Amino acid sequence: MPPKKRRRAKGEGGLYQRADGMWMAQVLLPDGKYYQRGRKKYADAVAELAAMRKDLANGILPNAGQITVAQWLDYWVDTIAAPRLKPRTLATYRSTIKHQLIPHVGSKKLGKLTPTDVRRMVNHVADAHTTRTAQAAYSVLAKALGMQ
Repeated sequence: MPPKKRRRAKGEGGLYQRADGMWMAQVLLPDGKYYQRGRKKYADAVAELAAMRKDLANGILPNAGQITVAQWLDYWVDTIAAPRLKPRTLATYRSTIKHQLIPHVGSKKLGKLTPTDVRRMVNHVADAHTTRTAQAAYSVLAKALGMQ
């Protein structure tokens, strides 16, 4: 049984034990949804909670392997990019995401996106449009993934 400790503050995540004995570590994601992982031992759940909190502090979503590139791009453009961009730039980003990025890499899981997928997307966009359009699509994707 875990030792009694102070109550966690809001936003620090939580630990609880299910009826089947599994310990659940839970954190609140920036989009308002909860993400949780289960462990058999209390100490493992505490370590998992610490790892999830560290990832969130570094800007890494713990469920990155489960969400698609399209879901991440929608979240990124609405919550992260929108407050920092001028309206015309934001409209250009939304258009690029809708017409170039989502059709080519939108269905891919975020954790499984590879440089080959990005190169293939750039080549397809360059074939269908201009090379500047392909360059802009790459730039928006790189910004959304935190590579720039």
